[in-house]
Amino acid sequence: CLLVWQHYKSLHFIISIDGVGHVHEQVRGNSKWSDILRFIDYCQQHDISFEFNTVLHYNNLFDLENLIGFVSDYDVDWYINVLTHPEDLCINKHSRGHLEKFLSNICNLDFPNKQFIENFVTDSLQEDISE
Repeated sequence: CLLVWQHYKSLHFIISIDGVGHVHEQVRGNSKWSDILRFIDYCQQHDISFEFNTVLHYNNLFDLENLIGFVSDYDVDWYINVLTHPEDLCINKHSRGHLEKFLSNICNLDFPNKQFIENFVTDSLQEDISE
């Protein structure tokens, strides 16, 4: 790979991680966590820049704290988005109790897009009340 890449002035990768370890593998299907770690190591060894991207959804909502711990080991940008389609995987499909627990769990955590995610979950709870 490096032979092909040496023809470019610079490289930058966006690495999608939607969980840590087995959660990532369950969510991503064909992705192996060991391959992700190996690729990150490769990038670091060859001064290739990268960032992380996460999409929060029904199946990885409660792995956020592990993601925060993992990403904090790297000095890179991290972006978190909320999946809204397909609707059955949206985080608002969790029970009211699970969403309230999630909000309680994240109150002392620091992560990108936190206010948006808190608002999304809070709005979902409000919608649940009005229905």
